[in-house]
Amino acid sequence: MKKHPVLENFIFICIVLVLIQTFLDDFSVMRSWSVEWRNILLISGFTFDLIFSIEFITRSIANATQKKFVDYFAYRRGWIDFLSSLPLLLLNSGPSLYILLYGDIKGAVAGVGILNALKVVKAIRVTRVLRLIRIVKIFGKIHNTESQMAQHHVSVITTTAVFSIIISLIIFSALFVNPFESMMTDKIENHKQTVDTILEIEQDTILTVKESARLHFKNKNDLLRVMYQDEDLYPFNDEHVALHHTADDIRIVSYKGFIFYFSLLPVRAKTSFLQIQYFFIIIIIVLAFSFVYSRHFAQNVSDVLHILNRGFRKKEYNLQVKINKKMKDHAVFKVAQFYNDAYLPSKLKQTDAKKSLSMKDLLKFNK
Repeated sequence: MKKHPVLENFIFICIVLVLIQTFLDDFSVMRSWSVEWRNILLISGFTFDLIFSIEFITRSIANATQKKFVDYFAYRRGWIDFLSSLPLLLLNSGPSLYILLYGDIKGAVAGVGILNALKVVKAIRVTRVLRLIRIVKIFGKIHNTESQMAQHHVSVITTTAVFSIIISLIIFSALFVNPFESMMTDKIENHKQTVDTILEIEQDTILTVKESARLHFKNKNDLLRVMYQDEDLYPFNDEHVALHHTADDIRIVSYKGFIFYFSLLPVRAKTSFLQIQYFFIIIIIVLAFSFVYSRHFAQNVSDVLHILNRGFRKKEYNLQVKINKKMKDHAVFKVAQFYNDAYLPSKLKQTDAKKSLSMKDLLKFNK
């Protein structure tokens, strides 16, 4: 498929921006940004996922028409383009945008609850970081312009490391319960026990169920609203809720005539902090492979083989390989030592002999 510089530069800019957006998406939850800013980040995330999905589909069609789709998908990182586009659009940003446009803070809660049942959905957002592999490939070409071997091997090991981390996060998210969500579950159970206690002692106290409930549930940080028999006991602070809570930040629990509206922001803030940690771990690993390991590989493998290749193939190329004493027992440096000690001297002697013979022939010709 022919590459268009303008399109490639546009995608490159989008990759940088989507990495920033991914970080800010979690940071905004951790720092309790207003709903307005979080919605802007949500829409921007959907936009980037849509752009990358269109790019993947376009590349797939173009390669399929040339009967190169398998090569693109399997060997030119097409599977990365897929994982960081369509699944995110269909399972994460797309449904979230739909709820934003067509739901409301109360009515959409049930829909979000169904979505959250797929715990993997939140974990797959980190697959956007896979897009960083393309940036690594570009930087690899800059730093290792003469070594396709170094570019390829650094790209493979970086992709393997990042993909392994992401797959591990997705599996753990699917198989194990988030400890912070477990804390919320414990709080819900505690409130249910409180309801049982209130109903049991109703006949032994002069307070009504509603009055007792008001006293027990007043000023609970995790509760936004409590209702009993269609009456507000602990009503919404509408201004606060509208400013900081989306539909995804509220969980509704019904129990024995009570309806509780729980704020999930404390749980989401702690989870987002973990997501940010994972994000930076992946970024640091990618940068380490790109700038530290790539240099190590180039100096101790690809550059050595490059000199050997030119020395074996070109008659006038007589540069010695610099031996890394700490790695002299490695196979590549054993070959390089043989090249320096045996092959190169023999090559120089043969060259000198030919030059000497030609001079004698010239003297005889002059006589």
